[in-house]
This record gives sequence, C-alpha cells and structure tokens, in this order.
Amino acid sequence: MNIKIFSNLEPELEDLWKTFEKKSNHTFFQNSLFIKKLVNFKKRKNYFVVVFDSSEVIAIFPFEIKKIFGIKILQWIGTKYVDYCGPLISQDHEISSEFFKSLWQKILDKINCDLVILDKQAKFIDNLENPFVNFLDNFEISKIFLIDLPDNEDEYFQNITNKKFLSEFKRTSNKVREKYHLKFENLKMNKDELKSIDLIKKKNLMLNKNFFGKSIEKNFVNFFDDLISDFPDQIKLSVLSINKEIVSANLGFVKNDRFYYFMPTIFKNDYNKYSPGKILISELIKWSIQKKIKIFDFGLGEENYKKYWSNRTETLFRHFYSKNIKGLVALKIIKIYLFIKNFL
Repeated sequence: MNIKIFSNLEPELEDLWKTFEKKSNHTFFQNSLFIKKLVNFKKRKNYFVVVFDSSEVIAIFPFEIKKIFGIKILQWIGTKYVDYCGPLISQDHEISSEFFKSLWQKILDKINCDLVILDKQAKFIDNLENPFVNFLDNFEISKIFLIDLPDNEDEYFQNITNKKFLSEFKRTSNKVREKYHLKFENLKMNKDELKSIDLIKKKNLMLNKNFFGKSIEKNFVNFFDDLISDFPDQIKLSVLSINKEIVSANLGFVKNDRFYYFMPTIFKNDYNKYSPGKILISELIKWSIQKKIKIFDFGLGEENYKKYWSNRTETLFRHFYSKNIKGLVALKIIKIYLFIKNFL
C-alpha cells in the first residue's frame, strides 16, 4: 500500500479520478467534475489523497483546509455545500480496520493541520462500509430520510403509514386539480438554462429576506450555472405550475438508482394554501418510480414533512481529532458551542 497526495486537480489526478469513479462507490457529490467545481468555487488549500495497492487505485480522499482564527481545520472538500461527504472507495478491494488505521495515521503525518473535522458521513457508501465511520470514533449528527421505492406508485402510496397525512394530502391535491390547471415538468437544462438559474436566484432572494434562514452565497448561483452545463442528464430542475405560474421547484440530482432531493423552493403566492411543495414531492416520487429509480433521498435535514413521505432513515456522522494543543483547545470550544446550540 502506498499513497500519493496531490495539492491540485492536475491532469494526472483528473485522469486517475475519472477512471476510478467508474468502479468505485461514492455519492454524486464526490464526482470528479462536481469536486472540480467546488475547488474552483472555494479557493482553499487542498489535499487529494490517492491510495494505491501496487499500481491500482483503491481509494481517493478529497480534503481541504479551512482556516478559522488561525486554526487549520482538515475537512472534506465542500462540506458546507453538500449533503454527503466522504471518500471514493473501490468496489473490489476490502478495507480492514487494521489497514485503514495504519493508512489514516500515515496520511495525518503528511498533512499540516491542527484539527480534523470530518462531517456529513454516512455509515455505508452504497453497499460498502465507510471506513471513516466504521473504524474511527464518530458522533451522530443528523438523520437522513429516504424512500425505498417500489415498482409502482400505487404500492408506494398504499404503504404510507400516516393515513391522516395521506388523506389530507389527497383531499388538498384533488381540490387544486379540480379548480386549476396543474403541471409538473423537468426543465430541459440546455434550452431552459437561464430560466433555471432565475429560479435559483429567486430562492436566494427569498432566503436573504428570512432573518432566520440560511442564505445561498452569491457565487453559489454561478456555481450551479457552471454545474448544469456539465451534468445535463443528472441534474433535474423540477417545477410545479398552477395556471402557468411556477409555485414550487426543486433542484435535484440523479446518480445510478438514487434521486437526491437537494434544493426545494416554494414561491409565495395565492396558491400556497394548497401545499404546492407537497404536490411537487408526490410528482417527483411518481417520476422516480417511472424512471426505475430505487432510492428517493431527502438529503440533509430532519424537517417533519420528510418523515411523512419516507419509509426508512440513515444516520450521518461527524469525526473529531486534534493533532496538537492548538487543535485541542479549538475542539473544546467547538464542542461547548455545539452543546449550547443544541439547547437553544
């Protein structure tokens, strides 16, 4: 086993990555093009760790250094902007606890940082164990709500456990369909690119007006503008219209048999009383079933509405490790902050 650490996405690394991602397990957010966009969007010091068994790549770990008050924090690239962080790992090479712990220590010895915070990590990456969760100490940070989709939509809706929710939803949905013209569509990214970006800008404006909401950074709009041109088939901008007025939208991703419900938006208008966000979700679920998608992933966040639609959950984890005294002091402060935040 040997490792090679790249500081930028040079041609050699890009070629290795593009070849390896075809035979590795990873989420949409560790795609080489997506990572490249994140690197260009947020200029930071990067550590791309490539792990070899002889000459064969068996894992890639994309890290960056985030500096806060002089503290160098090692984290996954783009942690703030994605729902899942983690490595790319070979489908054909089993990673043991002993092997990984030795590997991880070797990596830490080569990286200049004070503190390690690895966030938003799932226990499994597809069907493979995530070594960063299974072989290191971690804390649970959030639940992810998912739907294991059946082969037809009737079976799905029949199996929704909260019958009161389902009854109220059907009544509201039927009412709006009787009174108005309702249309669901996935915009064609090349043709409607400007239209889709306008929706993201509108989402940004809405959130900036909300004192308690999280706003999208201005450059994030440009980030998605670039991203859409690279993933015309995998990025889905879905909209719901009532009487030709867009009332809700979602920017999502498709990878293999999984749909990522990533950036939902509800626009304020006279139709809000009909729960357009719920109607859009139901249409997205129907569309996913029609496309033979197996998993509908609601992504980060434990909002109540996700519980009603989902039929299982997964847990995301966070790993802390301090490399020196400076990192240890920073870690204690961070843990105090997180403890207080949980009780506010």
